[in-house]
Amino acid sequence: MRNILKVLSVVLLLVGTVATTQAQKLAYTNSAALLAEFPDVKRLDASLETLQKQLVKKGENMVKKFEADYKSAAEKEKRGELSPKQIADLRKNLETKQQEIMKYEQDIQKQLVEKRNKELEPILKKVQDAINAVAKEKGYDYVVDASTGILLYAADEHDITAAVKGKLGITQ
Repeated sequence: MRNILKVLSVVLLLVGTVATTQAQKLAYTNSAALLAEFPDVKRLDASLETLQKQLVKKGENMVKKFEADYKSAAEKEKRGELSPKQIADLRKNLETKQQEIMKYEQDIQKQLVEKRNKELEPILKKVQDAINAVAKEKGYDYVVDASTGILLYAADEHDITAAVKGKLGITQ
């Protein structure tokens, strides 16, 4: 009798687990595609491109000045107008300027990444809120991001990307 109760308990537990698993609805979306089409992201990218051009222009001007200073120092040295101490001071000064240029190039990249991350944060929140709203409206239990490469299989009828675009006001 106890064995029958144990077996019956295990069977009921398995049936309950299977029924629960089958009741869950799964959907997927492609967040990379959403972000690529989102107008706020396009504006952000244009703004960052403008900033990058300005920063690069400043860096190019720094390089031109460095090259002019180097050429001038080399000509003075060639003509014998500089003492060994002046030559050493000029070399040290030029090395410092070269290091400043290299640091500036690194700072450009860092500044662009930080600005993009800061500006992208509210956009990502909007997208997440839209995904949450669509998932709740359609009764999905899970939504997987297809752009991460973790998705193994998905039927097209579960793609809610178009609905999320609609929530975000993105038209094609």
